[in-house]
Amino acid sequence: MNYKILTILILGLLMVPSCSVKHVAATNKTEQQRLALMMEALEGFISNTPYCALIQYTSVDVVPVPDPYPDDDDVEEKHVYHAKVLETYRGQQLDNISYIETTESGEGAHISAEPVVVTLCVDKDEFFWAGTGSVYPATDEVIKAARRISQKVKSVKQSFTFCE
Repeated sequence: MNYKILTILILGLLMVPSCSVKHVAATNKTEQQRLALMMEALEGFISNTPYCALIQYTSVDVVPVPDPYPDDDDVEEKHVYHAKVLETYRGQQLDNISYIETTESGEGAHISAEPVVVTLCVDKDEFFWAGTGSVYPATDEVIKAARRISQKVKSVKQSFTFCE
């Protein structure tokens, strides 16, 4: 299954709030489906990226990217996220990490006050965002799944397709 498409679908589901108390059973089923989709996406991201960790954001820097084509409207900026590593699931064991996400100017940098599980790509010892769906809430289910999946894929040689 194409995990990038699955991730977009999951994000759509996560954005839809449950509005009716009448449909508790349907809501529980929807929550179970949402969790199952999120776990499937998490497995795809851990399998297709070289780094996964539980982190606590400490800060973010927003850096403008020089526009090589000033006549177009596409202006980008880099968000450099800094975090304390609480637990490493895949990749090099580090105490702190920084990674880069390039976005359209004005999108805003988003960091959670709560710990998150993140999957990242690496190029020449520099970490970068693997794309939509590479950050997960640090729930018990996600942490347990990250540990299990990481152990499962630990010895498997990967091409890290999400980082190409």
